Amino acid sequence: MICPKCGRFLLAREGILQAGRKYHRHCWTCAQCSLPLTSWVRQQPITNEYLCNNCHIRKHGLREGIIFVADSLATKQKRRIYDITNVLEGIGLIEKQSKNTIKWKGAISGDNTVEAYERLHRAQAQLQELEDESTFWTEKLRLIERSIANTFDDITLKDLLYLTQDDLCQVMDDDVVIIAEGINGTSMKINEIQNGEKISHQFHFQSRHYPVNLKLLNRNSQTIPNMTDDQIENSSAESPFSIVSTEPFILLGEVAQPDDYHDVMDDTEGVCDFYNDDDDDDDVSAMPCV
Repeated sequence: MICPKCGRFLLAREGILQAGRKYHRHCWTCAQCSLPLTSWVRQQPITNEYLCNNCHIRKHGLREGIIFVADSLATKQKRRIYDITNVLEGIGLIEKQSKNTIKWKGAISGDNTVEAYERLHRAQAQLQELEDESTFWTEKLRLIERSIANTFDDITLKDLLYLTQDDLCQVMDDDVVIIAEGINGTSMKINEIQNGEKISHQFHFQSRHYPVNLKLLNRNSQTIPNMTDDQIENSSAESPFSIVSTEPFILLGEVAQPDDYHDVMDDTEGVCDFYNDDDDDDDVSAMPCV
């Protein structure tokens, strides 16, 4: 195998694949700057090309917080760059990665002091306290849901899984209780009307699809006992109205057929089809009866 760069013989184990070809080590070139790859290189995962360390940092370093010093600073003097990086590293803003690269750490005033560690310790303690409280309430919620499920599954408690009218009135002794039944999306608006010392309320319910059922619960209302079958029959017998027959009405004539009519329209015809367009004078007497 021949190296396409220098034209010399190339062993298979020595060859390095780049852009579909194999090169000697000293014949490698950076895909970005075309300089010999004498320093540490990185292979790009998508293009399968090799970049030198500087080009790799210029291309991908910002994602990892790595900055190429020569490109970031306005000065190109090595001594000046060295002084600047030493000062920034001393106050904890950067961290040197190599000779020409730094990693930005980011900090605020007092981050490297005892107060900063105390703030961090307090923040960690608060976070742990919130996590413990969240775990506590999560467990409480799980127990409540389990208790509700056990209550619904208990056969002996099925008769107690509802509220009666007297139960609501006993809880709300002197209040007016109104029960509203509506579907999802029903809106309710309550207006307070004050007339002197008397205050009244106006309720407005709105539902776009189904009516809202309202019921006023009155604790002092007279309770009507359930009627037995005998009482229902006696009340029906005393009623001034009685049922003569449950049979259907007898038809007085035969059912009319379509052929019995003189003028019959098809499904595609209308009233205007009964008139002739050529007639200028419309005779009302000639209008057919439909």
